[in-house]
Amino acid sequence: MDKIQKDARFKDYTWSIGTQYDAKERWMEPWLSELLLRMDIIFVNEQEYERLGPSTLTRGKTIVIQTRGKEGVRVHSANEERERVTTDIPTKNVSNIIDPCGAGDSFVAGFLHQYCKEKHNIDAACKWGNAIARVNIQRMGACNKPIKRAELKVITL
Repeated sequence: MDKIQKDARFKDYTWSIGTQYDAKERWMEPWLSELLLRMDIIFVNEQEYERLGPSTLTRGKTIVIQTRGKEGVRVHSANEERERVTTDIPTKNVSNIIDPCGAGDSFVAGFLHQYCKEKHNIDAACKWGNAIARVNIQRMGACNKPIKRAELKVITL
């Protein structure tokens, strides 16, 4: 794992993980704690953030993106002095919600796309992730046809 991570860092790759729901609540098993320490970005929802605990998630320089539904996202990160900073990035209201299934996953996909495209601009990545999630919840089914750029221009940022 160390060699893989060093090679990835050398190539400027980003490591991220979404904890996902764990019905057996094994989130805090030692292997997961070790893995979380290696991540650049961790994606969690509100419940996962509370269960895993802020002290576990906000160590070092890891960026924690906490999805909060209609409230947008909360970003937990470190400044240059390594002090923890929390920033809320709201989303736009959606009046025509058809199916919220997959909103978090579509947010993560949009976030990572923009994060890599704009050289680690967290604010832009969160806004783009929010835009993708807004399109997703106005459709039926999480695995629908791909979102077209024209759809995004109507409701984005």
